[in-house]
Amino acid sequence: MGKEIILAEPPLQQAPSLMQNGPASFGQSGAHKYFLAGLWQLHLYHDEGEIRLTNPEWFGDTTLIYPIRPGAVSFLPPDTHSEYHLSRPGSFYYAHLALNGSRGGVCVPVMQYLDHDRGEMERLFEEAIGLSATRGWRAEMKIWEFVCRLSERGGSRGPEAVGDHPAVARARQFIALRLDQPIGVPEIARAAGVSHCHLNRLFHAELAMPVKSYLTQQRMSRAHYLLTYSSQPIKSIAADVGIPDLHLFNKVVRRHFGAPPTLVQAGMVPKINEASPNVR
Repeated sequence: MGKEIILAEPPLQQAPSLMQNGPASFGQSGAHKYFLAGLWQLHLYHDEGEIRLTNPEWFGDTTLIYPIRPGAVSFLPPDTHSEYHLSRPGSFYYAHLALNGSRGGVCVPVMQYLDHDRGEMERLFEEAIGLSATRGWRAEMKIWEFVCRLSERGGSRGPEAVGDHPAVARARQFIALRLDQPIGVPEIARAAGVSHCHLNRLFHAELAMPVKSYLTQQRMSRAHYLLTYSSQPIKSIAADVGIPDLHLFNKVVRRHFGAPPTLVQAGMVPKINEASPNVR
């Protein structure tokens, strides 16, 4: 049961309210039962043991059983009953959160285990603890970032969350940093450290589109924004989105939005999330 990935769906559309956080410990070995009404619980463990979780609303009639070890992180929905079993006294960091917004959209495993990123994640949690007494809003931002990073790790995908393969993540960052340059797929693949064909397969699996389509989509997203909100001339906008050939820019905009740049600029094209782009 402990090896099964059970996902919680926290509402992370807006910053959480951090009710309390800090270090804590189990002063003795044996079993410890805990229940917190109405709040999410985030724990980063430093010792070994086992945790048993029940929550009919979130887990049904199942009792989840997971091992605890240094670097383990649990993120528990409100009203979860926890039972800890430890062979010796142990310590952990905790944060209790009130989350606002609708449930779903992002998925976070109830239990996961940090590996190469453990040191960085621990520092982030420690920074939140250090800030909570004097700058609570900064502590909330740190914890929000911590939870968002948990959602981006393996096995944590939801309908609005993309858990990138490392090569896809490198490619997306490369594209984002060079969107104003006339880059091509071979160059992106080299930066991602994989072949052109393999990167396309990864993009199809992650994003349901090839690399070229993703690149075009990102260029057109920026073009729509600049055409709508800036006073830049169309030729300048074309250069800013990496398509300095004005004839080609007009062609791509027409294909993507069904209208030329002049009509997009005049506000006669639906908002970008209402359009039906053909990015192939």
